[in-house]
Amino acid sequence: MCIRDRTIGVRDEAIRLYDRLRAAKWVRTPDPRDAPSEASMRFRWRQSDCLFNVSRDAMLFTDAEQRAAEAVPIKTDESRYAVFVQCFTVMPPAARGAS
Repeated sequence: MCIRDRTIGVRDEAIRLYDRLRAAKWVRTPDPRDAPSEASMRFRWRQSDCLFNVSRDAMLFTDAEQRAAEAVPIKTDESRYAVFVQCFTVMPPAARGAS
């Protein structure tokens, strides 16, 4: 979970996150097939491909999310947003159907 300035909005916070990933030398996965309209993007770091999803609220409702929310108090002009990250080892591209 992260904290955002309410005036920015979750969409712009997602853009800032992806800009920070690029600045840290993460690169877009080749032919990522992600869903940018859903604030999800795939990035590669060395031998890992990771899907990052930014949302307004926690989505998994796990104990870890609750502990993170309790550990960091927020100010009145801030709100929380969630970042879900799922990583896997880079694999060769799958063959696609003939066109």
